Amino acid sequence: MTHPSIHQTELAAALFDLVGGPVPHPYEQEEEARALAKQLGDRSKVLLKVIELCKTPTTPEQLYLTARAYSFLGGPYAGETERYATAYLSTDGWKGLPQRTVEEEGILINQAAANRACIVSDLAAAEEHLGKLEAAISHYLEAYRLEPSQAMYAIKAADGMAQRGRKEEALAFLRQQKKSRYYTPVDRPGRWGAAGRNATFQELLNAHILKLEAK
Repeated sequence: MTHPSIHQTELAAALFDLVGGPVPHPYEQEEEARALAKQLGDRSKVLLKVIELCKTPTTPEQLYLTARAYSFLGGPYAGETERYATAYLSTDGWKGLPQRTVEEEGILINQAAANRACIVSDLAAAEEHLGKLEAAISHYLEAYRLEPSQAMYAIKAADGMAQRGRKEEALAFLRQQKKSRYYTPVDRPGRWGAAGRNATFQELLNAHILKLEAK
């Protein structure tokens, strides 16, 4: 028989999977999770239920689910996001999360690093909301180091610099990212036969440089 606390964590994961994004959970919990989500109705209430089910989070699974749920709930919960994201990052991480290297839109992604970058970015966003801009910049840069194909992490770090009155530093940093290997568009295999080019990194970077220059 499954221990009640394990069942609650597994149910929390199945619930989060419905409203926050894919996470490992037993198939057996899905029916109960769907019924509970329907009963709760509102997405915010489902996220709060995820947090409630994790009780006082101690395991990496509970800390991950709690931190991410609070991050989705936004600014009013920035303090909680900061607390639990920091606690999660001090662990070895949730080993059940995808750990492989996969190809997405023509780019190789290290899933373990990307999962960690996601939490680091959640922490940065919370710090930004709490007015801790230097810490936020540092963590956006850390997320970018972990997942260098994600231009938005670099952009958010640059935005923080600009907010601190360091516009020229922000622009120099963004221009430097044109040397990234992800700046060059790559062939994107077509899922339904229509291949194309993935220029997302380049487009986001160039658009933000122009936006900053115009300020």
